[in-house]
Amino acid sequence: MQREHLVWLPQIAKAILLLLCASIVAALDTAVVFRLPSVFASVNVPLIAALAATLFMGSTNGVVLAFVLGVLCDVMLANALGARSIPLVVFAAVVGLMEARFSREHPLTWAVLGALGSVIHDILYFCVLAFSGYLPLIWADLIRIAGFGALINGVLSVVCLMPLYLWWRSGDHRPATGLG
Repeated sequence: MQREHLVWLPQIAKAILLLLCASIVAALDTAVVFRLPSVFASVNVPLIAALAATLFMGSTNGVVLAFVLGVLCDVMLANALGARSIPLVVFAAVVGLMEARFSREHPLTWAVLGALGSVIHDILYFCVLAFSGYLPLIWADLIRIAGFGALINGVLSVVCLMPLYLWWRSGDHRPATGLG
C-alpha cells in the first residue's frame, strides 16, 4: 500500500533531470555564446542538445527537451515566446520521425542533421521574429547567417555528440525508435 506512490518516482526523476539539463544548456546559450566573437554567434547549443536528446534518449524526450529549451531561451533573452521553441520542436520532431531511416551511430549523420537543423531553425526563427514584429525579414542576411551557422553547427554536432555516443554505446541506454 505504501509503495504505490513510488511508481511515478522514475518519471519524476527523469523530468527533473530534463529540466536541469535544459536550464544548464539555456544558461550556456544565453550567457556564454552571446559573449563570443561574432564569428561564433551562429553556434546553436540548444539545437545540438535537442539533437543529442532525440538521437540518444528517444524522440519523445528530445521533443520535450526542445520545447523546454526553447521556452527557457525565449524567456532569458526576452524574445517573442515561441521564437526559439517552435523551430527546436519542429527540428526534434522531424529527427524523431525520421530516425528509423538513418543510422544514429554514424558521425556523418550527426553533421548532416546538425547542418540541416541549423538551416531549418534559422529560417523558422527569422520567420517567427518577422511575423511577431521583432525583426524585419531580410533574406540576404538570413541566407548568410543560416549558411555559416549550418557549417559551424554541423561540425560542432560531431564534436559534441561523439562523447555522448561513446557513453550511449557503452551501456544499455538504447531508446525505442520512432516518435510515439
